[in-house]
Parts: sequence; C-alpha cells; structure tokens
Amino acid sequence: TLDSAQQHELADPPPPLHRTVPPTTVPGSTSVLLVLLCAVQSVRGAFATPLRPPRMGTEACDAFVSAIKQQGVKAVVFDFDCTTTITHSGGRVRHEKLGDFLSNNISPCFQQLLPKLFESRIKVGVATFADSYKCPNTHLGGEDLVRRFFGHYFSDTMEDKVQIVAAYPENYQNEAAYLAKDLNAPMPQSKEYHLGLLCDGWGLHSREVMLVDDDIKNVGAAVKDGHPTRFVKDRKGLMPDNLLEQFPPK
Repeated sequence: TLDSAQQHELADPPPPLHRTVPPTTVPGSTSVLLVLLCAVQSVRGAFATPLRPPRMGTEACDAFVSAIKQQGVKAVVFDFDCTTTITHSGGRVRHEKLGDFLSNNISPCFQQLLPKLFESRIKVGVATFADSYKCPNTHLGGEDLVRRFFGHYFSDTMEDKVQIVAAYPENYQNEAAYLAKDLNAPMPQSKEYHLGLLCDGWGLHSREVMLVDDDIKNVGAAVKDGHPTRFVKDRKGLMPDNLLEQFPPK
C-alpha cells in the first residue's frame, strides 16, 4: 500500500527540466544593425522638411515691402558687392573673367525682391565703390559693370529703372578729382555722396531713402544722415533675415 507521500508524488510529477539556451549572436551583427539604422535615418532626412521653408525668402520680401511702405520709404538703395552679389568684384573684372563673375553670383533674395519693389512703385538705386576711374581697358568696372550685372539677371526695362552711382571715395581726395565731381571738399569715406546724389535726383528726403549695405561704416553714416537702413551682416549677399532686422536694433 502506498503511503500518502508516495501517492502525492505520483499525482503531481515534477515539472520537466528546461535548459536555458543563450541567444545566438552572429559575429558583426551589431555593426550591420547600426549601418542599417543609419541608412534609414539618411533616407528619412532626404525627405524631411527643410529647416528654412523654400518660401521664406518670398515671404520676407513681401513683409519687407509692406513694412517700408508703412514707414514712408519711397526708394531703396543697395550696395553692389556682397549685397546684390554673393562674391566681391574688387571694383573691376577682367573681360575674359566676366562670365565667371556673373555666373550664379546674385543673391536669391535680391533677385526675388527687385521685381516686388518695382511692382510697389518703390524706386531702386545702387550705391557702389566700384569705380571706372583709372579702370584699364582690359577690365570692366564702375557703372558699366553694375549695368552688365543687372542686364544679365533682369529685363532691359527693369535694368533701365535702376539708378546707379559708382564712385570710390579714395579716388576723389585731391582737389582736381573732387572738383570734377562738383564737390567743394574731398569725398566722404562713406555712401554720403552717393545717397545725396540719388536723393536730389529723385527729389526725396533722406528719411524716404533706405540704404541696404554690408559695410557697417556706410550703414552707420547713413543712419546719422537720417536714412533708414538694413545691414547685410555676413557679407555673402542679401539674406531674408537682413530684410526683417531693423538697424540699428530698437
């Protein structure tokens, strides 16, 4: 006769033993997984929303035009090198290198902005230190260079509307030179001469003519003369942020 303990053992047999088997690791599998994850992230990045929406430039231009009209600005004067352009001309360009200089050398923001200014009946000028004074025949400089630039990127009708004053102050420090410019003293080392000439030609006050320039000295001098201004900080051509930031900051 089985006692109670033996009966319990028969009724409830011990559970089967299970051997824990470690997961199989394929050599290099971790590296392969990391490579696959990076590839997925790269593909996602290709379709991700850009940090700066493509329309930001257009929206900045529209906001700028609206703001300056409310401010009473009737004309905007741009510096040439590193404001309308991306790279600097040095004031003159050799004829055989002109094609390279003009190629892809316009600020996209400026290219969008110019037609909008004309559509809003805001006058446009260029004040540049690029000067044809003593420019050799092998080079194109001064107003001729600026005209060629505008003719390359814009219609002839639009180009004709742009008023250009091209003069490098260092060239007009001696009496004979500055008298030839109808000045009674050496030309100021700023855009004062350029802006004054444009204001007189348009019949506008300084408060109605804005300067957009990449040289802080030119911008500061214009502010002292009563001009509203915008400062192109990075000297890589006009950017949307430059249009939206008042200078000096308030």
